[in-house]
Amino acid sequence: MLDKSEVGKRGYLTEDYRLFHLRDNREVKLDHHYHEFDKIVLQLGGRVTYNIEGKSYLLQPMDILLVSRNLIHLPVIDTSEVYERMILWISRDFLSRFSTEESDLASCFDRTTERSFHLYRPRGEDRSRYRALFDAIKNAKSDDFAAPLLTDTCVLQLMIA
Repeated sequence: MLDKSEVGKRGYLTEDYRLFHLRDNREVKLDHHYHEFDKIVLQLGGRVTYNIEGKSYLLQPMDILLVSRNLIHLPVIDTSEVYERMILWISRDFLSRFSTEESDLASCFDRTTERSFHLYRPRGEDRSRYRALFDAIKNAKSDDFAAPLLTDTCVLQLMIA
């Protein structure tokens, strides 16, 4: 297994969080990498295998992948299909600010790292519930009254779920 001295850091997060909604089928040359922030991936379509710390996950639509900060990972994308996903980058400082002693919002990342299993495959109504939470974050970005507060609330709802 690789360690951080053998791979590069990728992506920088200067805000509390950032949401991406990506849809493409172009070949992207990625190397194993890590981030200094946590990441949640909602798989929407396409074929991708995510390698995290030596384990591989073949993602299905509506799968949720939790990638903790500093974990070495690499998506391997099949470009014969359109790959669509929503990705939330989130800082530990943001999670800490809203966590309580009884409710550590970063615990989902810590537990997946401890268990060395990073995939959550929602069933039934949970599939549409998680999609709606990601969509709420995406749609809250606007110039409306209290939009930053609304977006924070949407991110917090996802983390609580």
